[in-house]
Amino acid sequence: MENLLQRLTSALFGAFQSPSAAPRTFAACTRGSRISFNRSPFVHHFYNEEGDEVYTGQSLENKVTYGFITCHLAKPLSDLMLAEQRLFLFLESLHPHFEIECTTGLDHGLSHPVNPDVVGMTEYWQDAKGYDWKVQAWTDGSLMAVTYVRNINITDFRKQDAFLDSFAFPSVRNLV
Repeated sequence: MENLLQRLTSALFGAFQSPSAAPRTFAACTRGSRISFNRSPFVHHFYNEEGDEVYTGQSLENKVTYGFITCHLAKPLSDLMLAEQRLFLFLESLHPHFEIECTTGLDHGLSHPVNPDVVGMTEYWQDAKGYDWKVQAWTDGSLMAVTYVRNINITDFRKQDAFLDSFAFPSVRNLV
């Protein structure tokens, strides 16, 4: 009976996928970056006060939230050290929005496994409701990308890392 109900709901709403289903790739900005989700994310696109193009997306799967934020800078930074500092400030600016109360401290200066012109950082957060987060962020001076998993205590770390590592910068990036 439960299987029938799940199939009916899936047919009507497209809400359920098999747990073994391969992740699907989705656009993470208009410049060509991509990210993989097991379930289709809710995506929001807007421009901030500074003229930066921002994409946000998240998907809920078994009480675990998988999400991303990308920000294509209206004024790109050519110095990676400055870009990394800007990325740090961007991460800090997210704390009030997500009600982050505690962090473990930043692991910064990470080299990207594919793109040598990209620098990154990771951090663990805890929000006001007691949920633990794993956060990964990257920038090339033109695009800032943050991926996160909320409620990491109830899911396998390999699945978390697979999602966080699925973010891909565009193969050809324009600085303008």
